[in-house]
Amino acid sequence: MPNQSGSLDQVFQALADPTRRDMVERLVRGPASVTELARPHAMSLPAAMQHLQVLEACGLVRSAKAGRVRTCHLEPEVLRAAESWIAAQRTIWENRLDRLGQYLAEPLSTGSDLIMDRFVTHATFSLERSYPVPVAQVFAAWADPAAKARWFAPSPTAGHQLDFRVGGREVVHGGPDGGPVMTFESFYRDIVPGERIVYSSTLSAGDDVVTVSVTTVELSLAGEGTQLVLTEQGAFLDGREEPAWRERGTADWLDALGAELGEHR
Repeated sequence: MPNQSGSLDQVFQALADPTRRDMVERLVRGPASVTELARPHAMSLPAAMQHLQVLEACGLVRSAKAGRVRTCHLEPEVLRAAESWIAAQRTIWENRLDRLGQYLAEPLSTGSDLIMDRFVTHATFSLERSYPVPVAQVFAAWADPAAKARWFAPSPTAGHQLDFRVGGREVVHGGPDGGPVMTFESFYRDIVPGERIVYSSTLSAGDDVVTVSVTTVELSLAGEGTQLVLTEQGAFLDGREEPAWRERGTADWLDALGAELGEHR
């Protein structure tokens, strides 16, 4: 009977071969000769004996020769030892899974408040504007920090910083009195002067990220003016900002850009 890890290794190694597993399954039904064990596999008796020698070496099978016939018998205690080891491992993992299930079933909390349900809303929108000024003037309204602050910052008191270059950062702060500070932070990923601006952004309420987005602004000639197409792809987290709110707010500051361009023609 295998009572050491080395013996169990031999048992599992022996059972790793499908031919030897078939032989063990046949011997579960009762003793069988080598010829009977070899017949379903269309193998020679010497080849069958090689498999049986492996099974005998680990103690799963014993054989005895009577005359010219060698009969094989299964040693069930050895098989039970392997089965007991597998059952013990299964019990350990079932207990672990039970504990994991209990943990996942418990509501998560921070202090005394339950954490809100987590979900993500994906949305894409595209807005177009025509401005009766040259492309260079529209591009400059994005690139110049003073001009950008006038039409992009939500109020004169909102903090605004702009480093307009690839890898540069833009930040604007705002929010209602007594409410969390809202921070819109962008990093410029691609800038083609007079043609294209691409940036990634996060909107945060205090320390909590509300929305993550990627925005592309494309500029082209439209007669003597400029055609602007803005496309934004956003991941809106846990329902704290609706895609419609973002689209409406973006439309408002594109209109503010138009007013800025009209005043500084």
